[in-house]
Amino acid sequence: MEKWKINWSQVRYFPKLNPNVIQERHEKVIECLVKVGVIRGDQLRNMFFRGKKSKVKQMEHYGMIVRHELVSEERSIFFYTLSAALIEEYNGLVIRDYKRTAVSAIIERLVFLDTVMKFDEFKPIIQDSNEPPFVGVIKIGKNQIYTGIIYQNVQEWQHYFKWSPNDRKRNILLIADSLDHLEPLETPISNYLNQNSRLRILIRREKERSFYIWNGFNWVKE
Repeated sequence: MEKWKINWSQVRYFPKLNPNVIQERHEKVIECLVKVGVIRGDQLRNMFFRGKKSKVKQMEHYGMIVRHELVSEERSIFFYTLSAALIEEYNGLVIRDYKRTAVSAIIERLVFLDTVMKFDEFKPIIQDSNEPPFVGVIKIGKNQIYTGIIYQNVQEWQHYFKWSPNDRKRNILLIADSLDHLEPLETPISNYLNQNSRLRILIRREKERSFYIWNGFNWVKE
């Protein structure tokens, strides 16, 4: 597993933001970042600006967002957070201090946005779950999908499936790099599930959107 660190931008001065430059598309980005906190450059341009890099640069130029770098030995990834100037402009805007957040939690949120994009044709709405270890909720129509990322938090999920009551109406989607990563969860998931459970697995690196379910013995494609 790659080891990551974050180079946070040390911006000491933010020009006062001109509220007149904030357009409807920008407000949608702001709404997303209030809920998720971080977003990669490619996610930002593809989710909100039809792939136009210039629009991302424009938001950075106007002081709405700040770019940071996620770095491993093999590669680096740029991502963005809301700027202090924008937080000041939107009085009362509640923003988490992501600089004190574990690197793994940042990665989980970026993977969560990748997952949201897989459902783009259904016009998904992002909601905050306020219920760890879930990262967020993807709302499609009337359905709320509680979404979690299997990364460095297997013990949290073991605890969840052991002690949380099974809400038969809850749709749960777990994202993993491979089915092998789910092996430590097979016993607690078996004890958690019942005939009416709605738990699905999505393998992050598979191009097609295929779901897996637990049949009591193995993970099988739905």
